[in-house]
Amino acid sequence: MMKLKTTALMMSILLTGTISFGNPTEAAQNRVTVSQQNYSRLFGQEIPKEAQTDPELAENMKRLVYGDIYNQVNLPDRERQLVTIVVLAAHQNKDLLSRNVKAALKIGVTPLEIREAVYQVTPYMGFARTFNALNVINAVFKKNGIKLPLPDQSTVTEENRVEKGFAIRKGIYGNRISQSIANSPPDTMHIQDNLSGFCFGDTYTRGTLDLKTRELLTASVLASLGGLESQLKGHIKGNLTVGNTRETIIAAFTVALPYNGFPRTLNAMRCLNEVTKELDQSGEIAKPLTNTKIPTEQEIISALKSDGGTIFPIGKPNSGVQGSPNDGHFTGTTFATRLAEGSVPVGNVTFTKSAHTHWHIHHGTCQILIAQSGRGYYQIWGQEPQEFLPGQVVTIPADVKHWHGAAPNHMFQHISVREPIEGVTTEWLEPVDEEFYSKLP
Repeated sequence: MMKLKTTALMMSILLTGTISFGNPTEAAQNRVTVSQQNYSRLFGQEIPKEAQTDPELAENMKRLVYGDIYNQVNLPDRERQLVTIVVLAAHQNKDLLSRNVKAALKIGVTPLEIREAVYQVTPYMGFARTFNALNVINAVFKKNGIKLPLPDQSTVTEENRVEKGFAIRKGIYGNRISQSIANSPPDTMHIQDNLSGFCFGDTYTRGTLDLKTRELLTASVLASLGGLESQLKGHIKGNLTVGNTRETIIAAFTVALPYNGFPRTLNAMRCLNEVTKELDQSGEIAKPLTNTKIPTEQEIISALKSDGGTIFPIGKPNSGVQGSPNDGHFTGTTFATRLAEGSVPVGNVTFTKSAHTHWHIHHGTCQILIAQSGRGYYQIWGQEPQEFLPGQVVTIPADVKHWHGAAPNHMFQHISVREPIEGVTTEWLEPVDEEFYSKLP
């Protein structure tokens, strides 16, 4: 409740310039206490360099960043620190960047997550800024005994990087990409190829970070660089498509506010308001996919009755709910439970209405799917979607790109069986094109 109230308060300040005060003394005491607690949790007793020469301004920053903003937005520590790191990398502030990398490591952000966050924003801020930032980050890693170079995270080859990059562009941004390419003059087509190959093929396909995190970091950096409203609006739409909510985007822009300043923050908020208003009016993209209310098991069972009912447990949230294990890899809300814990893993997955996986590949193992309730679809890359009905069994071969889930406006359940082979991995890719999916019969 506190975070909802303070988020509304922050938006009131940013958008209207007005504020309603409660008890000023109590609020001031809380602000000072909270800022000190959060600062100490991240940085211990370290006294920043700027506090030695400009203590008043340094204290103002501490209370804004770790008091006001920590209370005003609901963003997990991992995402909060990754947004801060890429924004400071864009601004090239070595001291603040170094301190925040150390803080990120302290609270459990992995070295790979930090590196991949900075790699992700390279196409937007350029190699010069990126390598300057990496010099700072790598110095912190070495000081903490982290061996360099970190493991490779590339998933593409020279032969498929452009194809995979274009697939992600199309999956996130839909027909706008085809229109953009069609409208490009022939003498600038190489820029489109570089966008597909480098920006998306070499970058968005990398491991460690999911699409939701990558899009959120991209929008944060575009807002930081300023003057890129057209590109920012495109990536705000991308954020909403991959499942980030308006609240999450506001949170990221607010976390960046102390480093970007108010003009750029207000410009970013205006872009967000214009995009969400446009999408609300056009219906181009559905409302945010992350549910605020988690349906109960009984509600799901009742909803499934019209589609054949269910005989297996529903389990726990698997996607579409903040903190669920596969949030960011599915469109919509799903639930999952293990049916067998032996040598062969068997699970039941429940897809709420219109929920489905993103494109993905199971490397090194096949997957057997047994439809048991509702109405669904599956599709193997390069083939037409196939209706998936109760009683049908499908074997997805190893190393094949595919998706599966509920049919539009239907719920669906299937049992999933995977070969118990050591070292198998799942590579999550771009979302299914929502315009294409919505037209399935």
